[in-house]
Order: sequence, then C-alpha cells, then structure tokens
Amino acid sequence: VNAEEYISNFQGKRTTLDVHKYSDKDNFRMIKLDGTFTDRLGNYGNWTAMVYIEIKNNQIYNHGFSNHFIYQDESFTYSKGNRTNDEYKQGVGKSTFIQTSSNLKKLINSDCIYSMTFLRESIFGISKCNVDSETYNILKELKK
Repeated sequence: VNAEEYISNFQGKRTTLDVHKYSDKDNFRMIKLDGTFTDRLGNYGNWTAMVYIEIKNNQIYNHGFSNHFIYQDESFTYSKGNRTNDEYKQGVGKSTFIQTSSNLKKLINSDCIYSMTFLRESIFGISKCNVDSETYNILKELKK
C-alpha cells in the first residue's frame, strides 16, 4: 500500500475551563483549545479540542484529549490521544482518528504525530499523518 504524508498546521487559543486543586502538588484541570487550521493541500477549517490533565506530585499523571476538525466543505474528523509527562514537556504527541464524515471514513484508525508550542495562551502546531493514496486524493479534492 502506498502511503502519503498528510501535513496540517494549526493555531488557536487555550482556555482553562476549571481546576480542582487537591493540594499544592496535585490537581485536575479541564482545558478547551480552539482555532483554525490549514493543510498542504489547500484545505482549511476550524478545530476544537477538549483536554484533561491530572497532576500528581507536580508531574503529569494522566493527560488525554479529543479533537474535532471541520473542513471548509463541512467534512469532519474526530481524533483522540494522550501524552506522557515527557511527551508533554517536549511538545509532541500522537493521536488516532476515531470518527469522520462518510467521505473521510478511510482516515479512521490512521495515526498522526504532532508538535505544538504555546506562547501564553496562543497555540502553534503541526501534524503529520501517514494515509493511503486513496485517502490523500480524497483530501486533495475536498470542495474549495
């Protein structure tokens, strides 16, 4: 099977929804991320993410997220992932597509790696997914 690199850039804002501060070293927080994205095929759209982070003894104990991307033609994807403390510090992680609109269903179970950095509450990131040639061509032909 021929694989293609599907690369997208995303940016946005981080908003802390709530923090349960158990102690000076332990807490649980819910965060919302939202913004815009473009890919190298000329597509664009909006995205949101719901993130939870559990801190124990000032270290990430549990960190997970769900992403929702909506393309210019209303096609959509959902992906989920989690990160370790080291991955979080490095600004990298992995996600897997779990649900999509019918035209993008071949993306389901595809894995992506991403890198993101923050400047105060602003987010800057890039994602790379290996997809088969057929899916790559579908993404290339989304309505502009």
